[in-house]
Amino acid sequence: MSVSLSPLAPPEAAPPEGVEEDIEMMNLYLDGRYYSILEYTSPRLLYGSLTPTARMAIALTLFQLGRVNIGFREMALAVELAPFGSRGKMLGHIGMCLKRKGMFREGAECYLEALSFYRAFSQGMEQSSETLEAIESILCEGYISCKERSDSGGVLRELLESALPPAYVQAQEYVLAGGVLEQNSVASVLLQNKTTIDDVVLVILRWKESTGHERRSYTVKDPTRHLFNCIKAFGLNEIYTELVRRTALVKEYIEYDASHFPEIDLNLDNKYALRTLCKISLRSALSLINLYSVIVKHNTILAFLEFLNGDYSLAFHKLEKLLELFDLVEETFSKTIDLHSHEFLSPSVKRCIAIYMGQAALNFCPTSDAIEEVLSAVIDSGMNINIKAEYISGRLDQFFLVCGGLFERLSVMRALNMNVELRDPSGNVIRLSKSELEEAIRKYIFAAVMRPLDDVVELYDRILWGLLLYGGIHVKVLWFFKFIRDYFLVANECAVIHHHTSEVCSFLPANPLTSGNGGEIVDKIYSLKDTFPHSDRLGMWNESHNSCFLVPQVFWDTVENQLILLDEFFDERYPYGAEKGFIFSTTQRAKRKLKGHLKLHESIVKFQLDKSLQFIELWIDNYAEYQTLIPEPISKFWKRYVA
Repeated sequence: MSVSLSPLAPPEAAPPEGVEEDIEMMNLYLDGRYYSILEYTSPRLLYGSLTPTARMAIALTLFQLGRVNIGFREMALAVELAPFGSRGKMLGHIGMCLKRKGMFREGAECYLEALSFYRAFSQGMEQSSETLEAIESILCEGYISCKERSDSGGVLRELLESALPPAYVQAQEYVLAGGVLEQNSVASVLLQNKTTIDDVVLVILRWKESTGHERRSYTVKDPTRHLFNCIKAFGLNEIYTELVRRTALVKEYIEYDASHFPEIDLNLDNKYALRTLCKISLRSALSLINLYSVIVKHNTILAFLEFLNGDYSLAFHKLEKLLELFDLVEETFSKTIDLHSHEFLSPSVKRCIAIYMGQAALNFCPTSDAIEEVLSAVIDSGMNINIKAEYISGRLDQFFLVCGGLFERLSVMRALNMNVELRDPSGNVIRLSKSELEEAIRKYIFAAVMRPLDDVVELYDRILWGLLLYGGIHVKVLWFFKFIRDYFLVANECAVIHHHTSEVCSFLPANPLTSGNGGEIVDKIYSLKDTFPHSDRLGMWNESHNSCFLVPQVFWDTVENQLILLDEFFDERYPYGAEKGFIFSTTQRAKRKLKGHLKLHESIVKFQLDKSLQFIELWIDNYAEYQTLIPEPISKFWKRYVA
């Protein structure tokens, strides 16, 4: 293999071990400095060298910050890794934490378990009998207190999860705790946009309450301009909650603002509007451009409001009309005025509008022809793109993400209906179109490496799902992207902001990997990595070697939302037969099915291996370019399992 993981990140220093770390971590927790622990933690959870006490402090911190499921996982791991003599103390801390959160039933169980450990190991402890009796008394009181209240109904985990603070609140608390946000991170952009939106809403509310000259003065502040710039930044939609609640008021303000430009009618046909404005006497080309800027600004905001309110059809048609306007303006004025640096009419603004149109289309357009037209418009908007400027702006990942979503939709719309043996009914199974699916995978990889790393997990889910449905991919490719996905999952769980679900993919259909059985299949394939001797893993990239493993074709039962992994990989140059699906049952059976390609010609296997390597190379090359350093855990995994 010629693929290299250079440049690699220098080895990350292992966290300090022992008593000093334990004391530092517990003191931070007891002082309520949760975000200081969070900053210390990531990516230390990826190292097994964390002491159980330090891990428990991290777990309790996650719990306090509302990240309950993650906190429970780390609590269980800390107890599991702790010496038996220390487990009673840890369980006591957990019981106390659960009791404070109102989870009395779970708290009672922890106190009872803690008592069991203390009684079992009290004879070997160095504390005095009085100390041990006092500890046991505290645990008994905790157990009784929780037990008496457990039947009255505690707070369920799900309710605690739903109480997770909004992302912008998490970011604010992190900054107040002394944390420094990385430039262009999701959290940084979120706070900037949230502040701007709050100011916009305040200005419009004050405008509504004012009259006469005072009312006119608020238009000088031009709140729509600031709102327009937020829309261009593609922040998380949660910051627009108050704006959506006041949609009618925002529309009223836009009508008032537009009334100061009698030449403008936001509802006019584009070509008619252009002819009308150009006929107006004493209008220079520059002043006409300014009028078009007002049209673009207002209509973009109106379309975005429709999008946020779930009227994707109306939003789509408004955005489509705006793109037509851009084409007319470029055709009319490009030779006399430089539009590239214009605030409202630049190619980057046109690209933003095309991206939003693509997002709306994924929730509206019913036919493959319509989706293809939208995809063409989005791709056209990316012609002559300034990659560096768009990457710095934080918009480049959005461009590739919406392209990936549109290609994925086309791969489903153009899928082949399959007849799979022993399926009842058998007419709901499809084989996704490979050409469109390959493009979707590639675009998702671009989006994943270009996006700030605090919200990328679902992108890797979609990459894995695409690789699985593509068929014939080398098993090591799935291992590689599965590890990357899990790496960022752990890192994101301790990031500044935490989401229950991905915000970046909110406009796409539900995560296909986790909503069906795709995740189970990937997990099963991933679990095979440790069943091979190291010598066998080294030979897996040799197409003539008996240890080469390719994932068979995968069909999708869209009604049951279940994936069907075929018995063996077969030559797709010939028509499909009635291939029987199978379910992984044992490691031996799984391995045998992943070697079904051995019946095929060596050239076909080589083609599949080359295709598999291309996906890995695409990630490595672009991650190194846009994120600079490949994390050490990923490079170690590469050397051990993939290279």
